[in-house]
Amino acid sequence: MNRKYLVLPAVLVVAAVVMTVRRLWPGPLKDLRAKNLCLGMLTGETAGLL
Repeated sequence: MNRKYLVLPAVLVVAAVVMTVRRLWPGPLKDLRAKNLCLGMLTGETAGLL
């Protein structure tokens, strides 16, 4: 098999791995989403006050 035919699949596999790790990696944005309701418009604390 020719090497030039392996470049694109290799690049796609690397990109898929990078996107998966980025999505699953815990970060401050994931914690912020869990804390906020209604896409950041209303926090859990203010919903409790209502």
